[in-house]
Amino acid sequence: MLSDNWETIARIEVATEGMKLKTAVVNSVLSFKAKKIDQMIAENQLKIKGKTNEKEFEEIQELLKKQQELKGISKQINLQLGRVITR
Repeated sequence: MLSDNWETIARIEVATEGMKLKTAVVNSVLSFKAKKIDQMIAENQLKIKGKTNEKEFEEIQELLKKQQELKGISKQINLQLGRVITR
């Protein structure tokens, strides 16, 4: 007859509702962050395209630096999600 603690005896790990919920929440939050970062990247690209004067050179440099930072953040988030982005 099987005892009530068969999981311990058989050394079988069963995913509980709590484990699945935690994973689902973390993935949802990371997906939301990835989407927001992608939106910020798109907005920043539009700002860069709008700058055409040489007078705005310093501002363009700041926007490009921000763009690199956003791309790095996006890469880290997508790495945690197991996504590979090729752009």
